[in-house]
Amino acid sequence: MRALDLAGGDGGDAVRLAARGHRATVVDHAPAMLAAATERAVAAGLTELITCVHADVTALPPDLADGEFDVVLCHNLLQYVDDVPGSPRLSLPCSAAVCSPSWRSTGTRPP
Repeated sequence: MRALDLAGGDGGDAVRLAARGHRATVVDHAPAMLAAATERAVAAGLTELITCVHADVTALPPDLADGEFDVVLCHNLLQYVDDVPGSPRLSLPCSAAVCSPSWRSTGTRPP
């Protein structure tokens, strides 16, 4: 499974997913958080499964918009944006665009 962790911070979710054999891409705009995520990946021996990307989640790099993610996490995103009512319109279409055709709105891959 490939997971995209939007506003993934220090990589806590990515490390837990990678420890189970999944690939995780952490996207965050804070270099300090990405450094912490990298340190966690190194400490856990999971650097081959975790990728960290410095970007704004509302303007993802084109190489992330390839439709290859099976799940998108945004656990540390909506509570930190200024315009909460507008946030789902910004983040959810962005999330749907990067997911594989098997992705569902629940964020889980069908059996």
